[in-house]
Amino acid sequence: MIKLSKQDAILFLLLLPFFMPTYFEILPFGYLLYRLGMMFSLGYISLSYLILKKNFSSITWLIVIYEILVVSLTILQKGEIFTAIWSAEKIIGLVLLVDYYREDVVSFLKIILLHFEWLIYINFATVSLFSERFFTRFNPAYGETQEWFLGSVNNFIFWLFPALVVAWLYYFLSGKIFRTYSLTIVIALTELIKGSATGRIAVFIFILFIASSWLRKIISPKLVFIGVTVLGIFIVFLQNVNFLEPIVVQLLGKKLTFSNRIYIWSNAVTVIRKNFIGLGLQPADHVIRLLGNINGYLQPTVTHAHNEFLQVAFQTGILGFILYCWMYVKTLINAVKFSSPIAQTSILFFAVYNVIAITETLELSQIYMLFPLIYFVMQYTEEGKVR
Repeated sequence: MIKLSKQDAILFLLLLPFFMPTYFEILPFGYLLYRLGMMFSLGYISLSYLILKKNFSSITWLIVIYEILVVSLTILQKGEIFTAIWSAEKIIGLVLLVDYYREDVVSFLKIILLHFEWLIYINFATVSLFSERFFTRFNPAYGETQEWFLGSVNNFIFWLFPALVVAWLYYFLSGKIFRTYSLTIVIALTELIKGSATGRIAVFIFILFIASSWLRKIISPKLVFIGVTVLGIFIVFLQNVNFLEPIVVQLLGKKLTFSNRIYIWSNAVTVIRKNFIGLGLQPADHVIRLLGNINGYLQPTVTHAHNEFLQVAFQTGILGFILYCWMYVKTLINAVKFSSPIAQTSILFFAVYNVIAITETLELSQIYMLFPLIYFVMQYTEEGKVR
């Protein structure tokens, strides 16, 4: 039984608007209710900062400035302004909540884990009971969709990955194992039943190393991080992929073009070189014209750069890329100084993050939240507060 104090209940409600499942987008007033809830949460946390005269940490400032830059460039380049503001609100609001509770990081982990639990358990139920789809809708790029409580199969990893990181950080800080093991098993089963290639690789790399202390002694998370980072450079920027044929073609049944992503990455690099200021968040049809030209044909599914680092540079140019790398490196440095299980979990986060980032974009609030969260967890560890 999970015991919640009054403060825990308040935090749960404040976090609720930032964890909207995809299914709620099709419900009458679902989006509106979450929107109103987010406005309340943003107002509440902003007022709390003002009353307590509390300042943001440096890692939080970096993310806030980065999101302001995204919105500013979107306005300047006449892009999807409403979508950019909505995305910035979610990311900034969730990051501010992490920052506000940085001195009570264990309680924050307990409550945010609760959010991941109810989302992932319900999603697992829909995946188990509805093999074809839980719901469908029309998407201009993909036609009729196949979706479950947390969206399409490709979207699952954007919830399962941060949930794994939060669950294991909570275990190493609190010593409570049942919730962590239960959620890990359900996440693994979800990916086995309905998982994307990227999702399965990411989840099982994380689980394999986090659950095997003997393996971490043989191959440290730092080596895993270095390995996947070098791999990403070879695949995306050098486009030297022939050595991956046994895995990509024979094991995963994919083409060595990574479902044409090689062409998309080349197009993204070309656009970035021509416009190093950044394009902000652009409409899908405009992005398709810029990135989706593959062998003379426009691919209607190419609505982003299909690589996190290229997407950052595509949207925010050199300045945004510097801010992003600053945030990334600042958090990473805070983790590599230690060798504890918490530090190893944090480094595994970066390793798996880089795996996902090779083929996907990660501009989501539940992903960005992990950077300040890990930063504060490592500060908590450094101060000797770990049990």
